[in-house]
Amino acid sequence: MIGELGEFIDWLRAATAGWRFLLSPTYRHTVMNRWQSEHWYSIAWDLTCGIAGIAFGVLSLIGLALLMISVTQS
Repeated sequence: MIGELGEFIDWLRAATAGWRFLLSPTYRHTVMNRWQSEHWYSIAWDLTCGIAGIAFGVLSLIGLALLMISVTQS
C-alpha cells in the first residue's frame, strides 16, 4: 500500500512537471541546470512527458467543459 502511494505521488509529480516548468522560474532554473549534465535522450524524455502532461490537463478541462455544456442543454 505504501509503495503504491509513493508510485502514485511520483506519477503525479511527473504529470505536473510541464506546468511547473512553465509557471515556476525556480523549478525551471533547477531543471535546466540538471539538463546540462544529462544526455539528449533524457532531456527529450522529460520534454515529451512535460508536453503530454500539459496536453492531458488542457484536454481534461475541455472535456469537462463539454460535459457541463451537454448536461446543461439537456
